[in-house]
Amino acid sequence: MKKISLIILLLLFMGTGLSAQHLLPLHRFRTRDITKLMNTADSNYHTAIKPFVIADTSRLFRKTYTREGKGENWFMRKLRYENLVMVDKEDFRITIDPVLGFELSRNRDVDELLYRNTRGFLVAGRVGQDVSFHSVLYENQVAFQPYVTEMIQAREVIPHAAKYKPYEIPLSQLSPEGYDYSMAEGVLSWNAMPQLNLQFGQGKHFIGDGHRSLLLSDNSYSYPFFKAMLTIGPIQYTSLFAELMDFDLPHDAESGYRKKRYQMHYFSWNAARWLQLGLFESVVYHPEDSTGYEGFKPNYANPLIFSRTAEYGLNSKNNMLLGATWKITLPKGLQFYGQYMLDATAKPASDKITEQDPRYGFQVGGKWFNALGIKNFYGQMEFNSVAPFAYGHLQTSQNYTHTRQALAHPMGAGFNELVATLAYSIKDFEVELQGNLARSDTKTQNNISGADIFVSQQEINEQLQEATLSLINELAYGHMQISYLLNPRTDMRVYAGAALRIERNNMRDSENTWVFFGLRTFLSNRLLDF
Repeated sequence: MKKISLIILLLLFMGTGLSAQHLLPLHRFRTRDITKLMNTADSNYHTAIKPFVIADTSRLFRKTYTREGKGENWFMRKLRYENLVMVDKEDFRITIDPVLGFELSRNRDVDELLYRNTRGFLVAGRVGQDVSFHSVLYENQVAFQPYVTEMIQAREVIPHAAKYKPYEIPLSQLSPEGYDYSMAEGVLSWNAMPQLNLQFGQGKHFIGDGHRSLLLSDNSYSYPFFKAMLTIGPIQYTSLFAELMDFDLPHDAESGYRKKRYQMHYFSWNAARWLQLGLFESVVYHPEDSTGYEGFKPNYANPLIFSRTAEYGLNSKNNMLLGATWKITLPKGLQFYGQYMLDATAKPASDKITEQDPRYGFQVGGKWFNALGIKNFYGQMEFNSVAPFAYGHLQTSQNYTHTRQALAHPMGAGFNELVATLAYSIKDFEVELQGNLARSDTKTQNNISGADIFVSQQEINEQLQEATLSLINELAYGHMQISYLLNPRTDMRVYAGAALRIERNNMRDSENTWVFFGLRTFLSNRLLDF
């Protein structure tokens, strides 16, 4: 205990005057702009772990969240250039802004208009040069597209969120089948040393340089966490400790939903100016048994990567995931990246699928900034593949999920997917086109799905007579969106577009076509491309 207290005191007094840090929102627009600047900078930034903590407030990043100019009146200044409320002193800064999300859409097969009504607020700031914070709260009433509603009714959770209440809007021209739910995030970040950043709060994380992540993504709801990031020269080491929620375990009103623990370590190495390599390890374990809390296990606080693997090998009773990432940066704005995922969880002795086929996944992709020599023209293509029954576990209480949603890819497992994106921006306008093609082997002869990461591997082993996946599911998704940036401080945009989703298998055909327009603050991803 004395040693721990001494270490804390040393950290308290070793903080130095770094440039004021900023916690950037985990959204593809902002991430895309920052990544482009990182690739052209003299410094060699680590880009695989997000959200970014930017301690450099130089001109390199300033233009991504500020705009030069002055409005003619107070309203125009607040709408286009400034935060709604801002107090900016040398040792203290705080901003308060509204969070908005208003959208109407017309689906070809739905009589009424579908809608989104999101209101909230964002508080962000810093204390001194080394401590920063942000807190955001949303309240939502939404009527989703039919395929999303189908998923909500099956899992009883909102995508990217959690539980909900039914909501009936009183306007007859709008869909009466809606959902009411809230979302909250908040993070406190401290540069304890020039090389060490500590974060505590409720939020999401993303590992990798792609559109998807097969290791850890922002697909699920936010969760309480503690994160430490140590950067020394070309090496960055991250440890994340989080508490996940399981809606399916027995619970009561007093104790709430049962919890499971999550531990992740990520090692990033800038091996060369053009090459970045990473190693990943995570484990999901339960601190409770059927009678209640088992007590804290000190060995799970070990911050060393592969310590769990070294202790248990590849036969851990917990849900272990191993992985690797890579990124190659070439001249002319070209970048290639990828991931490899290995589900190292112990399997039943007679598991007929996983004995023959290791549960793994891989990703390969490429990005092209200023593509074809055209300024602000961006292209990306990515292929993802995950074996059936990956991410699951002998016990459903330790599957790789949070709030009944995957911690990695939204399609679960057992799929091949191709994603392509084109984007072009000129001044405050941006046009984005995205297309997805996916194919999955979803059902066995006993109606067990290879994509279902919620079913226990023991149940698969007991029910499956032959390892035959009989139902082939094909999915096509595409959207086109044009947006106009109103205020870069909160990435508030007016947008409009159209989308198409087609799903086919030998049991059903489903097609959704819709147009949409709205106004929203782009602080988080709300991708429904699954």
